[in-house]
Order: sequence, then C-alpha cells, then structure tokens
Amino acid sequence: MALPKIGKIFLWLAGSAVVLVGLTVLVITLMLGRIVKSGVNTFGPQITGTAVELAAAEVSLFSGTATLSGLRIGNPVGWGEGDLATLGKIHLDLDPWSLLGETIVIEDLDIEDPVFSYEMQGGTSNVEVLLGAVNRALGSRPEQNGGTPPPDAPPDAAAPPTLIAVGHFGLRGANVRVVAAGRTIDATMPDIDMVNLGTPAQGLTPSALTLQVSRRVLTEIATAAAKAAVQNKLEEAVGGRIRDLFGRGN
Repeated sequence: MALPKIGKIFLWLAGSAVVLVGLTVLVITLMLGRIVKSGVNTFGPQITGTAVELAAAEVSLFSGTATLSGLRIGNPVGWGEGDLATLGKIHLDLDPWSLLGETIVIEDLDIEDPVFSYEMQGGTSNVEVLLGAVNRALGSRPEQNGGTPPPDAPPDAAAPPTLIAVGHFGLRGANVRVVAAGRTIDATMPDIDMVNLGTPAQGLTPSALTLQVSRRVLTEIATAAAKAAVQNKLEEAVGGRIRDLFGRGN
C-alpha cells in the first residue's frame, strides 16, 4: 500500500536528519583530530623545550579510539640536528562516557616501534637534558601534587584540573641509537608495561602522568644505551685479544 504524501515527507525528513547527524558527528570527529594535533604541536614544545611535531591524529567518538601518527621530538639546543625521538604510531582506547566525568579513563595506551637517539657528551646526555626540561615545566606546578593555585593566580586557575586514569601503558619494539665519541651503536630496548596509572576514582593530573611515564621511558633509554656501550667495549676488547693471538701465531 502506498504511503500517504505526508508519510513520505516525514520519512524524507527523518532520513535527512539521520544524514545530518552523521555528517555532524563526522565533522566533530575531524575537528577533534585537528584539535589534538594542534594541541600537541602547540603545548609539546612548552613542556620539552624542543621542537615537537605531530603529523596526524584520528579520533573516533563512536569507538572511543584515537591514533596519533608521526610524532617527533627534537633534540635539545646544543645537541645533534636530528630528532631525539620519533614515535611511529600511538594508539589509545578510552571510555567515551568518561569524557563527561571528572576523570578521563584511558583503558589502553600503546606506542609502537619508536626510535630514540641517545647522545653523550661532557658527562651528560640529551635524554637527561630533556628530562630536566620536563621536570622544570611540570614538576613545580601546584596541581602536580593535588595542591591549590597561588592566591595571585588568575580566576580560571582555581578550576579543578582535568584528571586522567590509564589502565595500561605499553611501549613496543623500541630501538635506541647511541651516539658517543663520534661513534654510533644501535641497541634494542626492552618492552615497557605500566598499569594502573591513576584510577577512575582518583585520577592523575596530566602533569603527574607525563612525569611518571617520561621518567620510566627515559630511564629505560639510558639503561639500554649504557648496556650497549658496555657490550661494544667488551666486543672490542675480545676482538683485539683475538687479533693479538692470531698475530702472534703468525
């Protein structure tokens, strides 16, 4: 039976509404990706004191997922011209409903195949310099330890800080390039797993979360670099000893 004319009009309006809603969600999603990219590129250098650039960000409201691609962190001033770190892909799964609450709940945060450059000179390293910059930028903030802003802070500083809880943080397939005394040594860094970084009931401020993760990652980079340097010296010593033995044999 054919629908009355008014019925067809309502169906057309309903269909148009569905399309408009879909387009609206698509536009918001695309805007979120641009907002994330712009935020990283704007505030990243303020935290690290180096160049920070994110190539792309994809955010899905429906699935609660986000993927960041092509994140690079430059070396501190006075060090090599290359990047200290390039992070191929960062993927996170979050609880979309938590965006409406006080604590944003990230269920899983994974970094895949990062490459780090560890340079040593004058008794220090580019990693130590970067960690110092992060500590200075974030470690002294009042909200870091749940404190309150100073009395002369602007009004919006009194607003409760955004809190974050990460159920699992993982870093996989990392490589470290150690540069020292004009030589380059490649090393493999063990995978990193951190769990329960804050909880839905008691989240961490972005500052506290950044410090916890960066300290662990940068410590592992330094450890991998030290092991690679020791291994390289042992190989040189053993190789030299073998050459001496064969030389005497001739």
